[in-house]
Amino acid sequence: MATLNQLTEQTLGEVNAYVKNQESVTIITSAATAGDVTMIVDDTTALSKGIVEIDDELIYLKKVIATSGTIQV
Repeated sequence: MATLNQLTEQTLGEVNAYVKNQESVTIITSAATAGDVTMIVDDTTALSKGIVEIDDELIYLKKVIATSGTIQV
């Protein structure tokens, strides 16, 4: 009989097999300071709402505004 840990690992393996984890890359086109909540990026189509990495920091991306090429964090 399988243990709970084995069942959990097997289930996670099955779920992860159906998920594509593809990195998306774009460039912040202007200088950003610690207080900025809006930034201009090169390509908004590469981003979506969620956690993003800038250098060694993780931030939550709240909104992508394609018409102006900006993001809100």
